[in-house]
Amino acid sequence: MTILQRGEYYGLGKKTLWLFIFQNSISALAFFLFAVILFLIQGLITTSQTSGGIASLVGTIGGIVLVLALFAEIVGIIIARLKYSVSRIMLDESSIHIIRGILSKTETVIPYRHIKSVEIKQSLTYRMLGVGHVVVTTLITEIEQAGDVEDKNEEVIPLMDYPLAMAISQELSQKSQVEHLRMINVK
Repeated sequence: MTILQRGEYYGLGKKTLWLFIFQNSISALAFFLFAVILFLIQGLITTSQTSGGIASLVGTIGGIVLVLALFAEIVGIIIARLKYSVSRIMLDESSIHIIRGILSKTETVIPYRHIKSVEIKQSLTYRMLGVGHVVVTTLITEIEQAGDVEDKNEEVIPLMDYPLAMAISQELSQKSQVEHLRMINVK
């Protein structure tokens, strides 16, 4: 269990970083498999005593595709690392701060008093990998002429390692309960 410190920004965890790298490496894997297929075709053409020029051309194209696969992997790792390094979460005395964005940064601040529910969502794959999303449902009451209007909103906190997701979920639930009790006592 992760013990959260107030005012400290948290990254998303090492498993999440590896998942980001894998997600951004799919195109590199496709290029690599295409290059392997081209090299296999080159081998078949060479053994069938056909024109050596075609085999050489297929081999050259396979080499180019292999270089593209390497380039795509490097770009994928850089993007994954950037995406991982700019996503941060912080809990302070009165709210949760969610920071994300590569080119333009977005900071979402959710006061504990607005939190209605907190849950962790995981697909089967995410469960096997030990990562998940924390989903925070907020409820804001606005007073209009006809009466109270409630606006329900869901904020999905970026994918993170499951122990951190559990710690954040528990902390948010506790803090929101305390804030709701304070609001009831003030009224």
